[in-house]
Amino acid sequence: AHGSRDPRSAATIRALVDEVRAVRPDLKVEPAFLELSRPGFQTVVDRLVKAGHDEIVVVPLLLTEAHHATVDVPAAIAEATERHPQVRIQATDVLGLETCFLQVLDERLREALRAARVRELDALVLAAAGTSDPLANQAVARLARVWGSHHKLPVTAAYASAAPPATGEAVRAFRA
Repeated sequence: AHGSRDPRSAATIRALVDEVRAVRPDLKVEPAFLELSRPGFQTVVDRLVKAGHDEIVVVPLLLTEAHHATVDVPAAIAEATERHPQVRIQATDVLGLETCFLQVLDERLREALRAARVRELDALVLAAAGTSDPLANQAVARLARVWGSHHKLPVTAAYASAAPPATGEAVRAFRA
């Protein structure tokens, strides 16, 4: 995973790893982070190699083919491969923004609406981290359009950083 200063992010990844381990007890499944959280990617690779593993499959827990997927993950794999040339290290595709992802968003949305005692919506903002990669941002915007069609509401994608519109701007625009 990317990693975050917020410890809840690493806790979420560890919970996901526990779920995968339960489903696939035949595999050695370990969390690793590119930055900001521990254990780091190289530390995990070193541990696996020391334990005798000669093949490592990296599953990037990323939603788009942006910078982390196209630059950071390949660079981390190249560094690990250079240090451990006898080990086969490869990556799967990113998770992607599948339409089934909307089911998870809908569950979270219903929980939040229930907690806030909200019964009707006028619009939705699909907030994402954002990237300087326009194709990745377009994938998020496309998912927002699909979500809007599903709910028959206006939906816009907005970004925390690196791309307009900012989340606050999108919310202000809908309120206006």
